[in-house]
Amino acid sequence: MLAILAWASLIAAFACALIIAADEARHPQKMWIMNLVWPITALYFSVFALWGYFRIGRPMGRGTMNKMSPMNMKRAAEPLDPTWQQTAVATSHCGAGCTLGDIIAEEIKIAVGTHIATRPPHKTGRAAFPHPAPTSGV
Repeated sequence: MLAILAWASLIAAFACALIIAADEARHPQKMWIMNLVWPITALYFSVFALWGYFRIGRPMGRGTMNKMSPMNMKRAAEPLDPTWQQTAVATSHCGAGCTLGDIIAEEIKIAVGTHIATRPPHKTGRAAFPHPAPTSGV
């Protein structure tokens, strides 16, 4: 049962990443790196990333600034405390970088065939406990 749930989750995550990537092809982000961040975020946040992209990411697209009124442009330029949207985008940007680094590192490890060690470290083994651990009733 859990295997079916895991496969469904993976399929949903990849579908969300493809939906975001297809939409970004038509509506690219202002910062090119965000064109990578949103689909990668979908790989681990799935439908939540899809919602976030259409709620936060797509409105930040390249052509959006041209459609803003002068009043909205002035308001957008004012320095304010970070909003939950800015925090979420910054966090997903960081998470996507870590995810991409993990994927690349694993592929390099597999391609190179790196072995960390051929045997356990020197003088390692199970610790000998001369007495059993006390129970909560003692």
